[in-house]
Amino acid sequence: MINVAVIKVLPNTMLGNAKEYAQRLKKKGEEYSFETVGKVTISMGIVEIEPVENINEIFKRVDDLLYTRLLAKLILRAPQIHDQNLPIHISN
Repeated sequence: MINVAVIKVLPNTMLGNAKEYAQRLKKKGEEYSFETVGKVTISMGIVEIEPVENINEIFKRVDDLLYTRLLAKLILRAPQIHDQNLPIHISN
């Protein structure tokens, strides 16, 4: 699996418009067949920058949101992963 992180900053954009943009981008990216890897899946995190945050805090918040989303996907797929005889350990 290859993971690539891309950050897109949309200055002066309302949160709802940013979500719409992200949905369109995700759809186009997942429909496209890349020459070397074929189809891909895309996970996105959208945050509204708080005036008191610095760049490191913003990146951490986005990273935390994406990690939480990835973990949720893995938990939902746990039966499929188990069926493939791959070890998975989920604890509270």
